[in-house]
Amino acid sequence: MLVRREIISFLRDRLALGLLALFLLTVLILLVMTVFNIHPSDVQVPARYSDYGFTNIYRDKWHSLLSFGLFGLLIFVTNGLLAVKLHDKRRGLSLSVLAASICVMVIALLVSGAIFRLATFSL
Repeated sequence: MLVRREIISFLRDRLALGLLALFLLTVLILLVMTVFNIHPSDVQVPARYSDYGFTNIYRDKWHSLLSFGLFGLLIFVTNGLLAVKLHDKRRGLSLSVLAASICVMVIALLVSGAIFRLATFSL
């Protein structure tokens, strides 16, 4: 549970707020990209890529692409709360969690963009 003192100390740190805002921006971009690139249809779309197995691109129903947006939202909530909670005791670790989360979201943007382009070609 977040204590008011932890939230206030986090809000006073401009660097932490800037990283959290950048993290929120990457999550919003992922959510918008997910909403605008999903088209309900009966055609199976590429849902994941792997070098293991017989095929490299695995197909699934269109609603499996919603997991990319939900992944971003889940990462934002958990890592954002973790960063706010850690900030009062260990500022450096809190900033590192935010920076690593931004890197993960950028990678998620690249991967989901590639999957959405493949899904667009398959329709």
